[in-house]
Amino acid sequence: MIVSMDISQIKFSPVTQSYVVTLKEQVASRVLNIVIGPFEAQSIAFAIDKVPLQRPLTHDLLSKIIEKLEAKVKKIVIKKLQGNTYFADLELENKEGLIIQIDSRPSDAMALAIRVNAPIFANENILSNPESSENEPLDFLKDEKSFPEVESMSDSERLKVELDAAIESENYEKAAEIRDKLNKIS
Repeated sequence: MIVSMDISQIKFSPVTQSYVVTLKEQVASRVLNIVIGPFEAQSIAFAIDKVPLQRPLTHDLLSKIIEKLEAKVKKIVIKKLQGNTYFADLELENKEGLIIQIDSRPSDAMALAIRVNAPIFANENILSNPESSENEPLDFLKDEKSFPEVESMSDSERLKVELDAAIESENYEKAAEIRDKLNKIS
């Protein structure tokens, strides 16, 4: 059975130098914590915050391709956990109504789902149950103080994220401006 989920937060771990996206069940309190890369974290955060970019990121491009092909993303499903790796499916529907499932990394699927307003689901058997010690969230998430939320990042942390996004989108003029701002702060 699949369960409807919402993105609750994105946190950064300075210890592991990785980001964690937390999905929360819509009708209960179970959660799913997934470690994602910095570019995917940026892409998700930019889509949530509706940050305008001069050039499209990869997930923006993918959403435009799907649109031009007259298809739509019906939903994404985080389907399984194998070792420490989560797996997801994108479910697309083409203009003839044919459903197509495509294997995806959860971070890419979430970044796309936000852009096209597609629902996010997870298989029930991979959700953390707060009343159970089974399937606990990642150990390094237990110290909340070491994980500033994306929304409460310092100016320099936020500028570094913006710098990475400017470089990824090949907006080097903007990247130089952000670099100069970072140098003034330091």
